[in-house]
Amino acid sequence: MKLLAIDTSSAVLSVAACNGEKVAERLETTPRQHAEMIFELCDQVLAECGLSLTELDAITCGVGPGSFTSLRIGLGVAQGLAFGAGLPVISISSLLAVAQGAMPVTVNTALVCMDARMGEVYSAICQRDSNGRMQLHEEERVCAPVAVDFPAGEFIALGNGFTEYADSFSRHPEYLLSDCWPQASAVLELAKPQLAAGNTITPDLLLPKYVRNKVAHKSKAK
Repeated sequence: MKLLAIDTSSAVLSVAACNGEKVAERLETTPRQHAEMIFELCDQVLAECGLSLTELDAITCGVGPGSFTSLRIGLGVAQGLAFGAGLPVISISSLLAVAQGAMPVTVNTALVCMDARMGEVYSAICQRDSNGRMQLHEEERVCAPVAVDFPAGEFIALGNGFTEYADSFSRHPEYLLSDCWPQASAVLELAKPQLAAGNTITPDLLLPKYVRNKVAHKSKAK
């Protein structure tokens, strides 16, 4: 398979490409420079894999939830490149990518919580399938930390939401990896079975998964 993957849902800009078993990835912690760096990083990973855009089978993108502004950058680039090269696209949950990239092989269930600002977290329960890939147990949600649903049985907690709101959680996870971010290499891995099954969409149908509609607090009426 020949794929290009992008995720800009967080402070980490992540781009990856694969040409069969060969994978190239770039990660940059550049919260305000995603737009300036993303094309250069795409060129780098494609060149490392010996690919041009027109040789790709598809482009896959992490669609959130995450930073509203950053998400639009990644999706806009994925759409533009796909339109220009006549390629289909594959939509992947960014929270699922966190679980795919960070999960130890000894645990099959993850609770992902990423800081959503405004005193809330984006959360999702993810479970490993028989092929070793993580799947959403239910739809992603945004809520206050005290309202996060914890999975039954053994699980690992992933994401910065647990540390950003440590005093607000009604429960504290026993096993926690907080420094976890959506990585394009995980987006690639999750996209492969989707491509094999023909689960692609046209670029115009690639939409961000904001989960919530409000972007900022509204000012109180005086």
